[in-house]
Amino acid sequence: MFTSSLVLVSVLLAGPASAKKSASNDWDPAAASAIEAKIRAAFKDFDSGNMDTFMSWADTTAITWDIGMEGEPVTASTPGESKKMLEGYADMMKSGDMSVKTTMTKADCHATSSFGFCAIDFDQMVTAKGTPMPVMKFRATLVARMVDGDWRWSHWHASWREPMAMPAETAPM
Repeated sequence: MFTSSLVLVSVLLAGPASAKKSASNDWDPAAASAIEAKIRAAFKDFDSGNMDTFMSWADTTAITWDIGMEGEPVTASTPGESKKMLEGYADMMKSGDMSVKTTMTKADCHATSSFGFCAIDFDQMVTAKGTPMPVMKFRATLVARMVDGDWRWSHWHASWREPMAMPAETAPM
């Protein structure tokens, strides 16, 4: 009984472990804003067919789970594989006379001074050879960490937020 009382008193006097925070564990709105700004810049570059910005801040351990050109799930387990996937999108945009307009509709970002994540909703409007396609609605998660004073994304996941509405087929006359 005495031993358990001594342990209880020690715990109460020391306070909960969560009360001993370090600065790197406190949420930092400025850090979250910095990550969101990088994502917005990456979307602008994506829309222009320049995939280099997104890849320029990839961590050496970056993993991508996304949706491929045919709507299938795609995994890229290394930054090199992610870059190849993004270059495939850029090539498709050039060869298919396509343009993309990405609109971020929601960004919920949280970060400490060393780690951050964002849950993002975004819409993409693709125009191919002058014909607009149905709007594609995505939800994405990005995880980033601070490396040598710069944010590096280590995980990107995007999936359908809503199924893409396909145009009704016209019956033959």
